[in-house]
Amino acid sequence: MKKLFLMMLVVASSHSLALNLQAWNFSNNPVYAIQDDALLDNGYVRNDYPWILTASYSYVSKPLTVVQNSTGSREAVLIDNQSDLTLGFGYRIMRELQIAIALKGSSVNFNEGEISNPLYDLQSSEDGFALGDIALEAKWRFYQGDKWAIALIPRILLGNGEASKFLSNEDPSYYLGLSAERKFRLFQMVLNLGYMAADGALYKEVDHRSQVRSSLGLLFPILDKLDINFEIYKYFSFPIDNEQNPSEGYLGARYEFNNKLIGFGGISLGQLFEKTASDYRVSVGLKYIPGEDTKPVVVPPPMVQKKEVIRQKLYKRLNLYSEVNFETARAVIKPNSYDRLNKVADIILEHIEQISTIDIEGHTDSRGKASYNKRLSQQRADSVKAYLLRKGVPAGKLNAVGYGEERPKVKEVDKKTLLMNRRVEFQVNDIIVPVQN
Repeated sequence: MKKLFLMMLVVASSHSLALNLQAWNFSNNPVYAIQDDALLDNGYVRNDYPWILTASYSYVSKPLTVVQNSTGSREAVLIDNQSDLTLGFGYRIMRELQIAIALKGSSVNFNEGEISNPLYDLQSSEDGFALGDIALEAKWRFYQGDKWAIALIPRILLGNGEASKFLSNEDPSYYLGLSAERKFRLFQMVLNLGYMAADGALYKEVDHRSQVRSSLGLLFPILDKLDINFEIYKYFSFPIDNEQNPSEGYLGARYEFNNKLIGFGGISLGQLFEKTASDYRVSVGLKYIPGEDTKPVVVPPPMVQKKEVIRQKLYKRLNLYSEVNFETARAVIKPNSYDRLNKVADIILEHIEQISTIDIEGHTDSRGKASYNKRLSQQRADSVKAYLLRKGVPAGKLNAVGYGEERPKVKEVDKKTLLMNRRVEFQVNDIIVPVQN
């Protein structure tokens, strides 16, 4: 007899065995705890990682109980608790394509005082640790817009896990889903919808061989390194019977220890929309994504070092006066910025023989369409260039570049950080010969 995945509903005569179907799944992405993502560019979390390594632990209380059919009240507890350990690895074959593998092991503790009752007809009662199914998946982002991304996600569960502890169906299961992700002004959201085919998911009257799976994930940036995750699942089995369609909600925190290591921790509640009794799960996990600073550091020769020090000093000096104010939604420089730009022109002219070129960079915050923001930032950079040309700076020394919202200075969480991202910067590209300080 095939076993269902962890957390299901088995119907008996006057009572039912209630299992929360939601098997613990720690996702292979740095944004959400348990949700699939769509590899969204320009979101609140960087998406330039070549691979990702994940590990998690979860504790679920009373996952298998007996409830009264008429009232949904709890009659007995058959499994006291269960602990899950997961390891996952995802590799980016290209920016739009990721493949991943997930391994799982669980320790199941049965309630020996209730499990022997022949009324409940449970076929296994052996405590201990066992392996769950190995999961193999791919993720292909086939659409990337200004703020939307859509990905196709096929997944296979190999059916190699321990069925006697409700960790496997013993047969392979196949999932195909779509993930749509978008960045909003205050949060990032992902929607997942897919179909699961599991030939072995048949146990007594319960039939989960054909199932539509839907889910929603939200990321709320709170502080520079702290975010809040809210994630919810709802499954639909056919034929439709709401008491066989389990749900689970997750609320937790996401913390970036540094540019590479991310911590997750939260609590889940099962059976949100069903009449059967619900219980909780506590989970923690880590995700590691390599950063750009993993590249080997090349030490430049002494003259290059000296030129770089001078370039940095000129960069800092120029950007002391880079706060340029424009009329709203226009590229017209306000008069209160003229004195600052005059000082910028004086500094450039003072070192005109030593400076190769200077990039005038225009940047915006993420509000509005990306195409509009890029066009406005280019127009504003052109206005600053035109002003400096009128002050005598040679045209060959200046380049105007508009980046729009592509290069935020800080994560946007309030009006102050939005203002910090709306800016003009002066980049000194090279020093031709050393200059005196």
